[in-house]
Amino acid sequence: MKCLKYILLFILGYLFLIQFHSCNCEQSKNNLGCNLYIMEGDCVEDRIIVYCNSIEFCDCYAGSYVIPSSARHMRNGKYSEYVESARANDDWISVKTKQIEKDKFNYWVIIKDDDLENLDRYNSDFDSILQSHIYGPVDDPEEFLFLLNR
Repeated sequence: MKCLKYILLFILGYLFLIQFHSCNCEQSKNNLGCNLYIMEGDCVEDRIIVYCNSIEFCDCYAGSYVIPSSARHMRNGKYSEYVESARANDDWISVKTKQIEKDKFNYWVIIKDDDLENLDRYNSDFDSILQSHIYGPVDDPEEFLFLLNR
């Protein structure tokens, strides 16, 4: 009887793991679509958007900087800019970043399409193709709205 209990627990645990692993990755809170993810660390200043290189259990844990760029994110060993918020739909991603020293916000738009979905990060044109989908930064919310309505 004791053996049957352990077998039953093993089967239930295995079924739980299968269900957990087969989650719908599109519903991950950090998935913005087109292989773009918000990556978060231990503090709010760690927050960036990356083109994901490695996905495990429906979340990205390694990627290439998109917004802000690595140069904008860290300056002289200190945080400089981070993603304050991001929203996505089927066509675009709107991003608000905060520059820490200047205490100002910047706005960005990433246009989604099939080219962006299947980029080869080892292709020499990877960065230029990625950047061709990004508009910004702009610091005027009205100009940002104009970008969204283009």
